[in-house]
Amino acid sequence: MNRNITLLSVAAMTLLGVALVAAGGSTASGSDQAKLAGDAGPGPYVQGCVDCHVEDGAGTIGALLGTMKHKNVDRQTSAVPGDCAECHSDDGGYTPLGEMSHMLHYENPASNAFIRDYGGNCLHCHALDASTGVISIKSGPKNW
Repeated sequence: MNRNITLLSVAAMTLLGVALVAAGGSTASGSDQAKLAGDAGPGPYVQGCVDCHVEDGAGTIGALLGTMKHKNVDRQTSAVPGDCAECHSDDGGYTPLGEMSHMLHYENPASNAFIRDYGGNCLHCHALDASTGVISIKSGPKNW
């Protein structure tokens, strides 16, 4: 497939996904969203969540989990969001990771820092293999 057509298709799917998320829908099943990439891909945020969620920025994921009164998952977590998807999936029994993270990152656009400060750029969290069109989720070692 022509590279420009592939990138255009991905851009259109991304816009559709943002619209669906804004409308309360989901663009993929929880199990599809839970398939995480070992290769983080290019870009300034090669490890996804842990590159943005730092102490002097959005707060570490560990700090956010504490604020939300999430059960302690320190021992069973080494990669974020890779290990989170074990429970946060259709099979894991908790709100699927993709559904939850899209909702949090795209709700209330006027006051949402991900949209306001980072342009809501999907490639901060997702990696795209332009030669195949495969989109994956970036993951990195926990930072708390």
